[in-house]
Amino acid sequence: MRDLNHFQAQRKKIDAEAEWWRAVSPETRARYSGEFVAIHNRQVVDHDRDEDKLRKRIRAKFGKTAVLLTPAEGQRELRIVSTRLAP
Repeated sequence: MRDLNHFQAQRKKIDAEAEWWRAVSPETRARYSGEFVAIHNRQVVDHDRDEDKLRKRIRAKFGKTAVLLTPAEGQRELRIVSTRLAP
């Protein structure tokens, strides 16, 4: 049960960070055009054009703390790949 509560708290934090980022002025978001941003406690704590490099730095700095990683502009693209074969 503790793991579920922890997961829900982390998810809630990420949702709040995303809501804050969407409300930030377009001028602020434009400063990071073409990059991914890392947001923690309503602050951009890092940014990079390379999402993997950014993710590694954030994990090294924040460990398992929930930190939002998102493209600075536009919607996040989700890719779902299924390995199931259709009958």
